[in-house]
Amino acid sequence: MLTAKLRLASPSEYNFIYGNWLKHYRSEIREQCPNEIFFKEHHKIIEAILKRSQVMVAHDQDDTDHFFGFAVYEKHEGCTILHFVFVKDTFRRLGVATKLLADLSEPFFYTHWTKRGVALLSKRISAFNPYLLFEGFKWQE
Repeated sequence: MLTAKLRLASPSEYNFIYGNWLKHYRSEIREQCPNEIFFKEHHKIIEAILKRSQVMVAHDQDDTDHFFGFAVYEKHEGCTILHFVFVKDTFRRLGVATKLLADLSEPFFYTHWTKRGVALLSKRISAFNPYLLFEGFKWQE
């Protein structure tokens, strides 16, 4: 049985977050946006989100550097905003995402729509609101 432990991610681990978030979200909108635009601009969005959010990683209980997945969320004006949750393919359907989302108060909003996410969130009181991505986000020129 898989025993995942949770902890706050350190900034040194953000490359894991960026790489998986960009890769897996890109697969959802691959036809709608050219690569050069998506990777440049969405990296900026993720960077801004990470500065203001709580970033939890799920890892092996015996190896804190062996990641199973992560969740990125924040509290804003009394509500919870889930930005992204990711679990490696090998560890899906083993309760990792459920554990990562256990502390989210309901109802909550989520800012990144994915096919897998819809199935995961279908049993929770949540609503998609992509405009919450931009709370506090400053476009850099």
